[in-house]
Amino acid sequence: MGFPILQKDWRNYATLLGIQENPSPEELLETLLKSPPTSRDKARQVFEYLFSVQAKFLDEQWTALKTEKFIPLDDTGKLMADPQGCYFYREDLPYRDLLATVDFGQSANRFLKECGVKEDPSPMDLAQLIARSPEKFLLHEGVNGYMSILRQIATHLDVIKSNESLLDEMKKAPFLLGEQRISQDDDAASFPSKTMADGGKGTDFIHSEQDESTGQIVRYKLDLAVKIYLVDDTVLQQIFTPFCAPMEDLLETLYESLGSTSISKQVEDTFEPIGKRENTARSTALHELIVERAPLLLNGHQGKYLKFDQAWLETELKVRQLPELRLHRKFVPTGLTKLQGTTACIVQDRKNVHYLLVTAQEEMDYFDIADALAKLLLKKNKKKKLNDTFMWSNLLSSSLQSLKRKGFQVDRILKAKNLKAMAAAAAATSATSAVKPISPAPTTNQGVTSISGPQTPTLQRLLEQSLRNAIVNCRPHNKSNLRGESTVSQVPKALTDSYCERIPAQSLKEAGAVGDLKFYIHEECNEQIMTDENQKSMARFASLLTILARNVFGLRPATMHVMYDTKGQTIAFNHEGSLFFNWRYYVSLGHDEGAGLADKKVQGRSIKARDEGLIYWFFAIAHELAHNFVDVHDSTHGYYMSSFCEQYLPAFMAVMASSPKATA
Repeated sequence: MGFPILQKDWRNYATLLGIQENPSPEELLETLLKSPPTSRDKARQVFEYLFSVQAKFLDEQWTALKTEKFIPLDDTGKLMADPQGCYFYREDLPYRDLLATVDFGQSANRFLKECGVKEDPSPMDLAQLIARSPEKFLLHEGVNGYMSILRQIATHLDVIKSNESLLDEMKKAPFLLGEQRISQDDDAASFPSKTMADGGKGTDFIHSEQDESTGQIVRYKLDLAVKIYLVDDTVLQQIFTPFCAPMEDLLETLYESLGSTSISKQVEDTFEPIGKRENTARSTALHELIVERAPLLLNGHQGKYLKFDQAWLETELKVRQLPELRLHRKFVPTGLTKLQGTTACIVQDRKNVHYLLVTAQEEMDYFDIADALAKLLLKKNKKKKLNDTFMWSNLLSSSLQSLKRKGFQVDRILKAKNLKAMAAAAAATSATSAVKPISPAPTTNQGVTSISGPQTPTLQRLLEQSLRNAIVNCRPHNKSNLRGESTVSQVPKALTDSYCERIPAQSLKEAGAVGDLKFYIHEECNEQIMTDENQKSMARFASLLTILARNVFGLRPATMHVMYDTKGQTIAFNHEGSLFFNWRYYVSLGHDEGAGLADKKVQGRSIKARDEGLIYWFFAIAHELAHNFVDVHDSTHGYYMSSFCEQYLPAFMAVMASSPKATA
């Protein structure tokens, strides 16, 4: 009879006899770590029991458990993991197949969560995982997916930098993806490749593909940051073809933080002047041109970034002409050297006098001149990119009237030229035109001969390449929402008379797809707008944008997104290379061909809503593409927008010609 009583009230007797109900936390942890469960079933039982007594565990004991390997990942007892390296299994867990995942039931999982097992990998976790197993992630995700992971890490770089040991580990890990771009004409034997699937290591080539926009072959490999270079000079990239960081600001910041340096810092230039230096009418005219355009050249470059100012250019810089210039270039990391001809360079004599030397070739190469001036005038802590040189070359080669049409402030320069001409005429000297033009140019309407040369074929090719690169840099928006300040077009009826300004940040959420494009609505909007008729209209808008993207600009349709808000003047915006276009304006501007709108009359001829829409949104896309070069709305932005329009107008005209026309 006593046993039933003993069984019923055993806790009371245990207390009287001094018997503990459970082992102490210290004893439990010692047993767990010395003899961890070797199968998942056994682990579930152990973890459920530990959950029942976890209230007695102290903070230091929880901390100790985080890094101990006591969690079995299979039933062999050989594959064990620590809590910080595990994640709870679920179907939609990002990179689930690449992570150590566990699920021991609700109670056991609650214990493991206290130990440090996580629901999702944090940015810091992801950085550590990819740094330790880059090949595994690359094979599983592919190049585009791997790039997406790197962008996530780059977005949270400030948080990662707070962990010095992780940052040091990332600097020593060959996990960054480098790109090597070569032409199809290069000898394939000079670029041996080995895919990861063939057993290549982290520094072997793992993938090759053709860039349809440029015709180049692109090769990818994983390597240390110090062995991958930032492209601040595409000419050097083409000459030496090293592995480089993708040309995206976000990724370049990540690569640079981990040790990547600019290509230009790895190249040693040595100039070899051939022949006698002379002060000619041509060199004098060039000096006057540089001084004249100095306000434009130096605009936007703050004083701390400039070595010399406009007054120095006028009084101290010497311009001389000589028969020939040779440029010896050495890529220091490999010792590879290249010899090429050039048309301009900067040299110093023993008295520290700076000379801009130009060759006597018939056509003045303003790109070489601009490149030499940029290297002379801009300090090294100012990150020099191709855009600086390219813009300066256009400022030197274009006529003042052309620059004025594109929005540059040249009125003071024109006024100064007029005053100079009038003073010369009043003096009645015969030397009013002693400075010969660099190349033939038309007489301006102010009666002053222009000394600006024409757009050269080389410059035009560089412009076309820059525009293609801007298009390549567009990318899909991969998040379900969008928050942040973006450059926005606010355009009245005609885009050519538009004004643009910054507006408060957009707050958009993904709401499905229209046609082949993702659709976003303002977070304050409800989804009742998704009626059958509205969805048909959105699909027509998506179709129009897709035609312009694919058939005119060569854009991937995935980089285009349709948005909707209920108020405001946001017609379109560019968010880090992702382009968004407002369906509300498509409807309100009368561009929806399916809305039963009557044809409009323009100079006596009818124009369909679809054709008007094609015209309008062609210019809107060009406007947003220009923001891949510059964020602000200034003359530089206007220049690139007009360049996009000019470059892609023939393709646009072909699309317009294929569109059904209204009758006259």
